[in-house]
Amino acid sequence: MTDDTTTSAIHRARAPGSWSEFLDGLRVGEELYALLEDPHDPQARAELDKMMAMTLAQGYPMIFHASPEHPDLVPYLNATFNSAGPNPDNVYLISPISPKGMYRLHGKRGSVLLGTVTIGASSGPGRGLWMEDLPGPLVGQTDFGQIALAPDGSFELLISRERPAGHNGNWLELSPRADHVLVRQTSYDWDTEENAFVALDRIDVPAQLPRPTREQIADNLRLLTNFVLMGTRYWLDYMKQLRTKSPVNALQLTDYWSFGGIATQVYIDGYWSIREDECVLIEADLPKACRYWNFQLADPLFLGIDLTNRQTSLNGRQAHIDRDGRFRAVICARDPGIANWLDTGGFHTGGVIGRWLEASDHPTPTMRLLKLSELDAALPPETARVTAEQRQRTLRARRAAVQRWRRW
Repeated sequence: MTDDTTTSAIHRARAPGSWSEFLDGLRVGEELYALLEDPHDPQARAELDKMMAMTLAQGYPMIFHASPEHPDLVPYLNATFNSAGPNPDNVYLISPISPKGMYRLHGKRGSVLLGTVTIGASSGPGRGLWMEDLPGPLVGQTDFGQIALAPDGSFELLISRERPAGHNGNWLELSPRADHVLVRQTSYDWDTEENAFVALDRIDVPAQLPRPTREQIADNLRLLTNFVLMGTRYWLDYMKQLRTKSPVNALQLTDYWSFGGIATQVYIDGYWSIREDECVLIEADLPKACRYWNFQLADPLFLGIDLTNRQTSLNGRQAHIDRDGRFRAVICARDPGIANWLDTGGFHTGGVIGRWLEASDHPTPTMRLLKLSELDAALPPETARVTAEQRQRTLRARRAAVQRWRRW
């Protein structure tokens, strides 16, 4: 994340006194067309309109439904709320919290590969997560492997500034900067791994939720306006810098820890650009040891490309590895008959995101622009291939698996 992106994305609306004033505040979003690669392209403008509508829906449960006093782990990023290039292997649940509170996170672990609980902070003096300021670094982290479980897989984790007297169970220190908790559940096998069931309670305030005042509703509308405009501008800035300041069709290692990314995960990002008769070949040496890895595509707005109906991502379980131990994947708009196809979803430009989690080393993958007619010669003879019928079966299984996850 660059300083240019950070400073330009800040937006602070005033509290509206009526619905029409709320809509007036959102009209500032029309200024964001200028950040598109082609600001006059009607298709790109329509897709930006769609993104802002999605972000409006995404922000409502975080701002109006959950609060630091009465938290609720609501959906944050998924196949529908697909901003910020979310990991397709993850279920993200989020709630605002207060650094002064005492919270109880409890539930059952399930069988997902990984479950991570992180405490996030704001980058500035106001509320983070795009509401008044941008997200800042993590100020607390644990995972299901560190949390003691009961024989039936249930658990309880206390989150507070100080460990309660006499409490010998699971505990996570709450930083004075904390403003939200995020639970990530990561699956390698979408068909068989079961989601965890988790709930979050604040146990130092009464359980009843008071009726919100007019002033509180107006302030939440202000935060929602900020959330839409600040978050959208940030990722438009990010993609603009990626396509103008980084080599096209090349990958680099990066660190999102200062922006709320997992501290033990190294990220890979890049920008791809192809014509209809072209493809990009990704080639990667795999780490000697790695708890989890994946690669995925994002569109020109840094929205995750349709993970439900298209094969736009591959993880360490789904991907085919060649005999030489390398991972190879093909980015192109039409099915090349290669098992490791990353479908562009009809886009000709966009982002690539990869992740090495808890890896012994961090190889930097390469990208090579090819004509589709050159692809076969660039691949090993044993490259896994699929028929059109096999592809349809894979996509239908993918679609069914995504719909079984908790999304709402």
